[in-house]
Amino acid sequence: MPSLRGTMRKTKITVTLSNYVSNEIERIARKKGIPRSQAMEEILQDWLANSKREAIENEIRHYYCSVSEDEQKEDREWLKVAEKNAEGLWND
Repeated sequence: MPSLRGTMRKTKITVTLSNYVSNEIERIARKKGIPRSQAMEEILQDWLANSKREAIENEIRHYYCSVSEDEQKEDREWLKVAEKNAEGLWND
């Protein structure tokens, strides 16, 4: 979390990786011209963002799998209304 000064506090961690993963991180860092630590942080940030997105998608999927046929029909009707409204906005 950013501090009041706008900088991030960093925590040093140690991990044990396979040679393959270590070499791939090194290759990515060299290609981007950045330190390995920065490459690792970017990779982990991407992974965290993807994990959060997948969790939201799973929640949405779970919701739609649990709604009744009547609720699904109502959702389809609302979708039609939304599509017509969107078309009106684009045509204005």
